[in-house]
Amino acid sequence: MTLRRTTKKRRPPRTSPAGVDVVRVARNAITLVERSLALLDHPVSRGIPQAELNELKAAYPLPPSYESIASRAVFSGPSGEILPTQAIRSAIRALQEHGIDTERFFPFGQGDDKTLCFDTRIAGDRGELGVVAIVGNATEFVAASFGEWLDDMVVALESFVRASSDIPQSLRRLLVDLGFTFEHSLRAVLETQDADALLSLLARRFEQSGYLPHMTAKIVLHVATMRIECTVGERVFRLPTEDTFRWLRGFRDEDFFGSAGSRDSKTRMIVAKADRARDLRVIERISVRRSAAPKATPFAQQHTFISATANEDGLFFLARPTRAGAAILLRGTMSSVEEEIQLPGPARALATSQDGALWVLLEEDLVLRLHEGKRETISLPFPKPGAPWAGLATTTSHAFIWGAQGVLFTADDGIAPVELAPPLGTGEEIRDVAGARRRLTILRQGQDAAYIADFRSGRWKTSVAIELRDLVAFDGTHDDALVLSRSGHLLHITEKTAERVRWNRNAEEALDEGGFQRVLHSVLGFGQDIFFATDGGTLRLEPSGSVTYLRTGASDERASLHRAVLRGESMLLEVCGPFVGFWNGNFFEAIDASAF
Repeated sequence: MTLRRTTKKRRPPRTSPAGVDVVRVARNAITLVERSLALLDHPVSRGIPQAELNELKAAYPLPPSYESIASRAVFSGPSGEILPTQAIRSAIRALQEHGIDTERFFPFGQGDDKTLCFDTRIAGDRGELGVVAIVGNATEFVAASFGEWLDDMVVALESFVRASSDIPQSLRRLLVDLGFTFEHSLRAVLETQDADALLSLLARRFEQSGYLPHMTAKIVLHVATMRIECTVGERVFRLPTEDTFRWLRGFRDEDFFGSAGSRDSKTRMIVAKADRARDLRVIERISVRRSAAPKATPFAQQHTFISATANEDGLFFLARPTRAGAAILLRGTMSSVEEEIQLPGPARALATSQDGALWVLLEEDLVLRLHEGKRETISLPFPKPGAPWAGLATTTSHAFIWGAQGVLFTADDGIAPVELAPPLGTGEEIRDVAGARRRLTILRQGQDAAYIADFRSGRWKTSVAIELRDLVAFDGTHDDALVLSRSGHLLHITEKTAERVRWNRNAEEALDEGGFQRVLHSVLGFGQDIFFATDGGTLRLEPSGSVTYLRTGASDERASLHRAVLRGESMLLEVCGPFVGFWNGNFFEAIDASAF
């Protein structure tokens, strides 16, 4: 028997069925493409500006279906991409180098190492053009119109989404144990107020997040790429895959992609002992208490304290309502409130200058000055995106407002920027500012070092460089400064030296109920002692090396420390959620807020 060899006939060009609106097909398809790419953590880029699109249209007969979506979005996904203007120009040059007729072929996309082009010789209804793929000098017919090609892209993407949703059961089990819910097979979502978990996740970014007690952070895990998107307030942090697995293995240290049956009994036992997974939606955790805890009063149950200070008129507490609303300023004594001052909106910080004026930083980019019965509101320039004005520092009669990207000061004629010399470079940002009398100290963080910049007599100078990352806070009110890292390392800074302060991080009262070192949020020097703000209270480090845990809050909320002078007496004030405490150098106690 003779075998007859048959040859595969080339598929003839297709045309879109009569009556089909190719423009509508393209618009519907790009919506589905955007949805699939969002699930795959492939963000869709902003489309080609109309002015650039008009330039391309003047040189090439672009089909209406392409025009309808190119001005809306371009993208790069696992199944192909639609090119932006610059990439189109590069593709045109590449085609010309291969001798391709660029008057006939217009490149608009890439896919499978092929250049996708419109072919002006394959014309359809209403100005539509056929789509061909070019590899080297060869061409291959792909689709009768752009809308048809985009519709095929949707099918390929949806198939890729289904294939990407398969994750190991051990990993899925951990995510469920942590409180993640799968709103889609490719997206796990968790809302949490667990400050410890957020600190572990964000690491050096935690201080930049502006996280405060009672704030809820949203964590979105993209299963396809294992990247995390963490939203805290108005700030969004995108974390790479390696940070995701570093964080997850902190709860359960195992090879999620290995075979469960491949582990021996010893390995399974080690993993079981190292399991620290907990439901991150639950924030109440039992901890070791070292002193009696105050009870939350009706006012405190409705408000959270932000900051505290004092002047000759008494103590002042800045508080925000637990629900959305304007902040409130309370003036009083240790046992009662004498005045409630309503503020025009939410607030971030409170400070007192040496002339007795109160300064309040509002979230609406405003600074409020209260002095001798007068109220003055000062508008701030809009901060740079992602770097809001974060805090206040005061000197004799001025306030300094700082954010990651700069420092402002209140002048007689309004607000003026502080000229840093040298100015902030690439990757540098302001981490903290402190003031005393006529002296101001600023902490600036670079990619490889941090600097204490000292403002004296109108001049800035770099006094010391610290080979240290992940700085938190410092006390710059004397001729020296204390700098704290998230790992608990403490440096004592002078103009000439930077010495590490040795102290017992494993002292009994420096450990939480699980035997782990307490998370340290900030540091403040008071007299001969050093105080660390931690969850639920304060650690006091004496010159002898003794460590004491001074408990304020009834739950593990983040504390903050503030120095104040009331009628000539210096004191350290601590606020922790709905609780307030003070230290006058001899003893620590909670303020009786029964009238609050």
